[in-house]
Amino acid sequence: MSREIKFRAWALNEDKNCQGWCFYDNADCMKYINDRRVEITQFTGLLDKNGKEIFENDIVCWTFDEKTKKEIVFHQGCFGHFNFMGINNEYPEFIPIDKKRAEYMIVIGNIYQNPELLGGKND
Repeated sequence: MSREIKFRAWALNEDKNCQGWCFYDNADCMKYINDRRVEITQFTGLLDKNGKEIFENDIVCWTFDEKTKKEIVFHQGCFGHFNFMGINNEYPEFIPIDKKRAEYMIVIGNIYQNPELLGGKND
């Protein structure tokens, strides 16, 4: 099985997204990368319900549960999200995502532009 390899670079503290293959053909993105003020995220190879690409650090909800929001992460060699269980959410459970699960997901933002979706602060 093969998938398209893409990256997205976020220029931190500048509210700027250098998307796609900017590493090779965009001088602004190269400046950010060289200055180490970027966060680089990878395309999961999956599309959400609406055909939108799902990247690492995107925030998703589900078609059947729009209140529950999860961050997509890379863990143990695959992309997925964590569920936290227990009285104090002390027991993390990693849930890998695949094409079938992605069909029920909707990308609603990312941790850089929309941290408030996960209860974080938006500076």
